[in-house]
Amino acid sequence: MMQTLFLSTVSSEFSMLRRRLANLCQRTKKCQVRHQDDFFHRGVIH
Repeated sequence: MMQTLFLSTVSSEFSMLRRRLANLCQRTKKCQVRHQDDFFHRGVIH
């Protein structure tokens, strides 16, 4: 079974590092990497 790793960073200054880490993890073929850019942002106003 493949593990899923979720990477999240608050600011764009870490986006390059996040992509590099994701690529390194995916090369192992043992985990699927998802990061916050893969998901739609859905804000809710009450």
